[in-house]
Amino acid sequence: MEKIQKFILISTVIGMVLSLLYLFGFWQAFNINILNYITLADVLKYGLYPISTFVVLVLLIYVPLIIIEGAFPHKEDENSPEIDYRKIRVWSGLLLVFFVILVALFINGYIKFMTMTMLLPFGVTLILMNLPSFKKSFPYALYRFCIISISLVLVFNSFPMGNNVAEIRKNKNQQLKIDGEISKYTYIDVTDKYLFLWNKETNSVKVMKLENISSFEFSVD
Repeated sequence: MEKIQKFILISTVIGMVLSLLYLFGFWQAFNINILNYITLADVLKYGLYPISTFVVLVLLIYVPLIIIEGAFPHKEDENSPEIDYRKIRVWSGLLLVFFVILVALFINGYIKFMTMTMLLPFGVTLILMNLPSFKKSFPYALYRFCIISISLVLVFNSFPMGNNVAEIRKNKNQQLKIDGEISKYTYIDVTDKYLFLWNKETNSVKVMKLENISSFEFSVD
């Protein structure tokens, strides 16, 4: 029961962080400080997808690892041979981080993006998993590695994912009908209190309060 409660708490915190990173990445493309327009309900709404993604990924690993841990209990201590592996993990992580820095400095494009968002999290994981706080929460090394690495991969990808989705929204041609009239703006997003519209001609955003709108609909023929 304690493990389940810990898992739910960790999933919620990570989901909220991922939600905010996605929101910042998305709205940065429109030069909007989204904190002026969102409520906690909006953060929770955007957090549902990353929370569910994290939970599914972790459960796929959690269940078999719990079985392994039960069959072969293994906790690290100072007298265990595991002490040697800690140094290996730290140096391996530092080498990975150094490699990623070199790639970031001298290579651009898709290779740089994939290195930053996929390889860097694993390098950081190899370093963080040796911290006492993580070791206390997740004594089993393989489980600890999976939890931290999955979390970091999602964290490192949330901001650029939001930015990419924003660019897609900018190029959409879907019309809107607001209060029965066809709008010259295209749809960006809607929060708990605001509707955001995009003007392709002027590359500008129009923000409308939902309380001032009777109705809006998509796909006008």
